[in-house]
Amino acid sequence: MPRIKLLVLILLLCPATLSFASDTPDWVKAAARIPVPAIKAHTPGIVLSQENLITVQDNGKLVERTRVVYKILTKDGRDFGVQTANYDKDSKISSLHAWTLTPDGQAYEVKQGDAVDKIDNPDFSEGFSDQRRKVIAAMFPEPGNVVAFEIEKHDRPYILVKLFALQYEGIPVLQRDVIVTLPSGWTYAAYWSHAGTAVTPEQNGSTYHWHFGAAPAIDFEDQPLHPKWEAIAPRMILDLRSPGRPDQAGSWLNTGEWLDGLIGDRTKPSPEVASKAAELTAGKSGFLDKVSAITSFLQSNIRYYGIEIGISGFQPHPADEIFRNRYGDCKDKTTLLIAMLSVVNIKAYPVLVDTSRGAIESAVASPYANHMIAAIQVPKEIADGSVPGIVKLTDGNRVMIFDATDQLLPVGQIPAALQGSYGLLVDGTQSQLIAIPVLPPELNTEHFSGHFTLDEHGGLSGNLTATSTGAPMEPWRDLFVSTDEHSQRRFFENYLTSYLAGPTLEKFSAEDAKGHGDKVTIQITFKVPDYAKNAGGMLLVRPRVIHSDYHRVSNRVEREYPVEFDNTIDASEDFVIKLPPGYVVEELPDPVNLDVGFAAYSSRTEHNGDELRFVRDYRLKQTELSKDQYGKLRELMSQIKSDEINPVMLKKAN
Repeated sequence: MPRIKLLVLILLLCPATLSFASDTPDWVKAAARIPVPAIKAHTPGIVLSQENLITVQDNGKLVERTRVVYKILTKDGRDFGVQTANYDKDSKISSLHAWTLTPDGQAYEVKQGDAVDKIDNPDFSEGFSDQRRKVIAAMFPEPGNVVAFEIEKHDRPYILVKLFALQYEGIPVLQRDVIVTLPSGWTYAAYWSHAGTAVTPEQNGSTYHWHFGAAPAIDFEDQPLHPKWEAIAPRMILDLRSPGRPDQAGSWLNTGEWLDGLIGDRTKPSPEVASKAAELTAGKSGFLDKVSAITSFLQSNIRYYGIEIGISGFQPHPADEIFRNRYGDCKDKTTLLIAMLSVVNIKAYPVLVDTSRGAIESAVASPYANHMIAAIQVPKEIADGSVPGIVKLTDGNRVMIFDATDQLLPVGQIPAALQGSYGLLVDGTQSQLIAIPVLPPELNTEHFSGHFTLDEHGGLSGNLTATSTGAPMEPWRDLFVSTDEHSQRRFFENYLTSYLAGPTLEKFSAEDAKGHGDKVTIQITFKVPDYAKNAGGMLLVRPRVIHSDYHRVSNRVEREYPVEFDNTIDASEDFVIKLPPGYVVEELPDPVNLDVGFAAYSSRTEHNGDELRFVRDYRLKQTELSKDQYGKLRELMSQIKSDEINPVMLKKAN
């Protein structure tokens, strides 16, 4: 639910008594007096002040107090009038307040009793969690007003590593403070990621205070193909260290050993697990055959469903429990996969990853990530080129990446979101950060072919075939797995309409769209009137029937961020159009050949008898470009668009 709608709902269901807050805290008043500098027009709001105060108690419990003050600048900034406080069975919200200050000096307070208690994610149907949240709405979150919030939370965390973002998407920050008070014997270590500049704290006894300067908003407006916010925002990672506790950050080895301790012997197969693994691989001698048999079983029979209560938010369930229940989340499915592979003497490891490429930075170790996959050890007799995406470990062994959560991913394919990122391979004292490879264009292909007939009135009819492998086949499979036939038909009707004027979809079909094969083939039969345009007795026809959807670029020349693509690709098209009787080709477009290093494009239009043929190929060889290369990308896309609209002129034969 959008936050502004949530605000209205809160006010309707739980109307707080409007009260003049004569005792508005001094910190709120002080923040409200901070002058707002000149900023970009239409900025919805600004963080005047944000402070995180953490007090560590002798028993390891934390008291965390968060204070944040916003000034609302536009109607879109009304969303800042709602604040949430998350908690679970091991924590509680002890205090929650909101204040509003108006330009004419009025002040209003909302107290904790007026907050709404909610399940953290009520729409999440793939798991159960003990996470809840209290939602509080400030009064009158209108442009010009200042809204402030204070949250106090008592917690016994399983991870004593705190992450503080120092820059946000869409909203600038004027003042940012982090304060930590430690008990006797405790220490801390601070790390800085994504170009975060190290700041030395002020120390007063066992209290440490970091002051950060103003930070502009991360602005993605008119910046298509930008990296994820998580890959850009500078962060401070604070590792709170108690005497005798293993470090959870500081080095990837530290983090890996900590995770290894959580996993423990949960990957040990029970007799039932061992029996099933033996049954699945009976009669199979090849490495890939055994792996595929087990992964297919997990994908088809172990549904994704997470039970995350307390430590199980970080720790997988035992393999036999996952097998017996026939469900689990990403770390559970990875755990069961490792257990089953071990039965057939194939070693595998859990790998901690993040689905936001770039969120994990190689230089800064942290347990914060949102996904777990497997790295499966490849036998020495398997040549590198025979298995896609092999990663070499520090001991010389090789592994291939597999995401057991993906229901349809074939062995050897890596989800596009993970390619080009880092993952922590968990193996006790041998834990290490690995670079997940970017698969080359020849493993990410999309080929369109079509045979069409053009009538003398300009109408076009025929069949379109799309064959995809690798990342380009993921959306096709998702369409046929997650939707019904009616929704699929509507999708293809919209698909054709986005390229053609007034098309009629006659039929469609798919081959291997719900299996684990390495390609998907889609067939579409359609017709469209007036495809060719009549111009003074001649017909103008575009030889490309479906135009490209390669990359959206903007007219803005300046580029602030690197360019990021989902995946490499080799996209090709081969369209044949049978001409109407009595028409001949008057003029053909010139062939095009372009190569800018990171991408190449070629096209040609041919005429043979009564057929017109259009062939082209586009290869993207990289997933990341520097911002300085954006100009080349814009020029390339412009040339491709020009090539697409070049018509072929047909005239009646004498």
